[in-house]
Amino acid sequence: MSADATHEKDGSTIIHVGVQCFIITDSRLLLGYRSSGFGTNTWGLPGGHLEQGETILQAAARELQEETGLVAERMRIAAIGDPIRENNYHLQIGVLIERWSGIPSITQPGEINQLCFFPLHDLPANLLVSSAYIIEKLVEQRLY
Repeated sequence: MSADATHEKDGSTIIHVGVQCFIITDSRLLLGYRSSGFGTNTWGLPGGHLEQGETILQAAARELQEETGLVAERMRIAAIGDPIRENNYHLQIGVLIERWSGIPSITQPGEINQLCFFPLHDLPANLLVSSAYIIEKLVEQRLY
């Protein structure tokens, strides 16, 4: 989708729902380097879009496994970001993965070509716009 929102026939704006996963260990946050698509050449949280018929937690678990190979075992909603134009009008929901199994691995090399843990208070400057806002909320409110 372009930077413009999707519009209904009546001109109203459609707000899309994005889910992003917080994987934190030893005060370090897992980020993936986006090599294509929206946010190319930025670091972002593992995540994607809510699909028809999914709950938010189901979508988070699916996206996490698709992008990192990790399996979410316990999770909760931790942060919500308002839809903004720069984020393609996606409402972003940050899901804290409290327990998971597996080792992070690159499962979609065409989209993400690096996975790294960064200290929560020393994140890269080039964060994906949709990730930056909910990471800020998570850190400010100490929701982890």
